[in-house]
This record gives sequence, structure tokens and C-alpha cells, in this order.
Amino acid sequence: MSTFRHSEASPSLASRIKPWQWAILVVEAMLLFGVLGASAWLLLFNGPAARQVVAQAATPTLAGPTSPASTQTPTPHAWATPLPTRTPAPTNTRVVSRASVNQAAIDDIERQVTLVRSLKPRATVPSEFLTRAEMVDYVRQEYNSNRDAALQELALYRALGLIQPGVQIDPETTVKWIASNIAGFYDPKTRRLHVISDLENMGADEKVVLAHEYTHAL
Repeated sequence: MSTFRHSEASPSLASRIKPWQWAILVVEAMLLFGVLGASAWLLLFNGPAARQVVAQAATPTLAGPTSPASTQTPTPHAWATPLPTRTPAPTNTRVVSRASVNQAAIDDIERQVTLVRSLKPRATVPSEFLTRAEMVDYVRQEYNSNRDAALQELALYRALGLIQPGVQIDPETTVKWIASNIAGFYDPKTRRLHVISDLENMGADEKVVLAHEYTHAL
């Protein structure tokens, strides 16, 4: 089996480089020789100062700590619109009581109760609305002013077996439990009727409570 041999000679390097490539090489060589010549001239004729300039140009600059004198005071950013501020909490500015707001409904209920019960009122019974929080404060005041009666009531519950002898009752828990189970009441001492509600206008439940408590007043 014969071996094929290429008989042509390889082209020389000069013949492989194109004319425009020669031009680029010549320009690069001229620039390199110019930079080297300028550096040598500075080193030979300008002394140590020139050497320092050349060294600084060749050495990369490292970021270091700035002196206190070069520190600039930052200027505050000017916002196009003012920043939002916290809205103050509304205060209680009630000037009209809820009883006055519901007075027409109260008069109508009292009129119906007197007809159904066949009882005539001997005096006007003022009505007052209490929120749930106000009711807790009311019961707390009554509990503290009648602490002996409250203790006697607890002793009765223990005697009946409703409360175990070793169980201690927290007064604040008792106050909140009593207040949560009261929808309204008539106070015979002050002769005032109280309805417990957080609503501004009476609903069906408040109207039923008011009618029931007004019956006690009659």
C-alpha cells in the first residue's frame, strides 16, 4: 500500500502575513519604542522626581482611610413631598349622650310597657347607656365597696358545694364574669335605668332589655 507524500514546500512566515497585518505590527512597535524612550528620558534627565512619577504611574492606587479634614458633611435629602406623620388617636368628644340620641325609641317603649302592664309611672325614670368597659368599672366599684357582702356570698357557695373549699376566687376575675352576664339593670338607689351596649343606636336586644328593666322601675 503506497504512502501519499506532499511534495510542496511550506510557505514562509513572511508570505503568510498580509500587508495590513505588517502595518499593525509596525505601528505597535513604534508605540512601544516611544513609551520606552520617554521613560528613559525622564529617568536620565529629570532625576529622582521623575522616578517617583514613573513609579506612581506604574503602581496601582489603593483606597485608604480619609483624613478628618477631607470628610464632608452629607447634605440632607430634600423630599419632593413631606413624609407621612402618625395620625393622632381620636379623643372622646361626645357632646350628646346616647340616651338623647335614642330618646324617641325610649319614650315609645315606656309607653308600650305601661299599657301592657297596666301600671302608671310615679316618676320619670332616666335611662343611661354603658359600654362593656364602663360596666366592668361599675361592677368593680360596687365589688370593692361591698367586699364583705361578696365574701359572704362566696362562703355561701362553698357551703352549698358550688365552690370547693380550697379554691381561691380572684376578685378581678369575679368582676369581669359578673359584668359579662349583665345586659341591663335598674338601680333602686339612684332610680336610674341602665342598658349595656357598645352600639350608638338601640337594636332589638337593647330594646327588649330596656322594656324589661323599665318593668322593674314601674
